[in-house]
Parts: sequence; structure tokens; C-alpha cells
Amino acid sequence: MTTLAAARLAAVTIRTIQRWCAQGVISARKRFGRWIVDRTSLLSRLGIELAMVRARRRRQSTDAATVPALPAPQRRTPSAGLARLVVPIGRAAALARSIALTSIRRLLPRSRSMASVIRVTEDDISVTYDPRLPLIQRFTIRGTGGRIVRLRAPYWEAHRALMRECKMSYAQASNILAQAAGVDS
Repeated sequence: MTTLAAARLAAVTIRTIQRWCAQGVISARKRFGRWIVDRTSLLSRLGIELAMVRARRRRQSTDAATVPALPAPQRRTPSAGLARLVVPIGRAAALARSIALTSIRRLLPRSRSMASVIRVTEDDISVTYDPRLPLIQRFTIRGTGGRIVRLRAPYWEAHRALMRECKMSYAQASNILAQAAGVDS
């Protein structure tokens, strides 16, 4: 989907979508100089945002759940003699994120982006691909003896490291990175 369609779906500006793509907040790739946004990634991001807004509204609402008295710093005493539970912002946000991610992962089909870490080894060089990380941090290259050549690098940087530091040809570097990313070459 284009950035315009993604911006309309998310009810944000096109620039916000472009910034999210560049920062790796949502999965996207550039094609002919334009961002093509992954719909499932955008929907999961929107689910997280929605859960955080709902948690914030619940926390701010006056009809919050009441419980027996809490320790002094977190207690407010209404006229009924019961204290209202006040959840710290950090915990509420983390709880909202985990709830949103859990519910969204159940709804979305299993895709390659939620798969586990993939490791490909050729000679003494190993390439690790972690699809759970942002696009600019997915590849790790280890050289002879397990020495880290590149840690959490984007494709182009991993490719360059394989050619320059591991002395691979262009085709060899492309093939090993394609195998690690699970792309048919």
C-alpha cells in the first residue's frame, strides 16, 4: 500500500508514515523511490496505538474501579471511604502494548515477519537474520572464529561487509543474504 493509503487508514499525515518507514517502526520497502508499506505491520502499529489510547482514557475516567485502601502515595479517598486504584503510566502503557500485541497476533495470519531467527553458514562465515528487529538491524555477520564483523546491520551494510571484510564475491554475498532472509534467489 502507498504512503497516502496508509496515512488515510492510520488517520495521520503522509510525513508521519514516511518517518515510521525510515525508522523501521512499520515494515516497508522503497520501490522506485517511494515507500510501499506492509499492511499487517501498519495494522499492528495501529493496534498498539489504539490500546495505549484506550488505557489512557480508562486511567483518566472518573468511574475507575475501586479497591480497599492502598498505600498512602497512591491513595485517593472519595466520600464512600474506598480508595481509587491509580496505575503508574509506565505500567499501564506496557500492559496496553502487551494486550494489543497478543490480540493482534491472534488475528493476523502467521507470516515470515513473525518467524524465528535464521542462521546461514558458509565456510567459516555465518549470517544471522532476525525478522523481529527493525529493517535496519536485521543482519548480523560473524567471521572466522565467531568474531562479529557486523552486528545488527541493514542488508546493504551486511552485503558490503561480506565483500570487503570476508572476501566474498558479489554473487556469494547476495546468495548468502538471500538465504538468510528466506528470499528465493
